[in-house]
Amino acid sequence: MGLVVHFAAQAGMKRALVQILVVVANIQMRTLKTEVEKGSM
Repeated sequence: MGLVVHFAAQAGMKRALVQILVVVANIQMRTLKTEVEKGSM
């Protein structure tokens, strides 16, 4: 039973990590776009 809980917790951690990575990637893309727009002006 404890093993199932541990596995579920690990799966949740992985999902949270993936969501954090997606958010970070979105922020980086946004800053990159603004940098490119500033450079092309």
